[in-house]
Amino acid sequence: LSLYPPQTLCELLILPLLADLDQRWQHAALGHQLERVFFHSWLRSKLGARIYHNNRQQSGAPLLLINLSALPMEPGLWLCAWLASSADCPVEVFDWPLPTAELALAVEAIAPRGLLLYSSQALDSQQVRRELPRLNSACGVPLLLAGPAAQIHAEDLHDQFGLHLVNDPLAAQHSLQLLGLLGSQ
Repeated sequence: LSLYPPQTLCELLILPLLADLDQRWQHAALGHQLERVFFHSWLRSKLGARIYHNNRQQSGAPLLLINLSALPMEPGLWLCAWLASSADCPVEVFDWPLPTAELALAVEAIAPRGLLLYSSQALDSQQVRRELPRLNSACGVPLLLAGPAAQIHAEDLHDQFGLHLVNDPLAAQHSLQLLGLLGSQ
């Protein structure tokens, strides 16, 4: 992680590795869940350490990243955080699922420069249609929905002005750059 640029590692190593491992873990075999937990814990530890050190060198309002899925560890969320923090943006990561009704409270308390919601799973369609547009208009900062959920719910959210949909961590980084959220503010 210290030898190569984060974008290169993400594109050429980590994302392909995660795709291969996810495919392998689709088959319920003895030891696969243990392997997944071990790998995700290791990855979170490594990325968390990088993010911690990057955050110590940054100032200004953070980018708030929130896990919307029911999974306790979303590698894509941590990759988004690592890429953003490596681009001179302080980040705050909520990796445990947070009810969408409480998202506005988090935004109010932290006053972030932007909000990135991540999920690799489909979300409750009524919740998406009701809560995300409300949050989008209420939070007053750029809002991104990232991960496979963005593609799953693209039709439900296609007409929501100001809501940015991105499929993967590299696309999220690109959108954050276009929005001017990366770098000190």
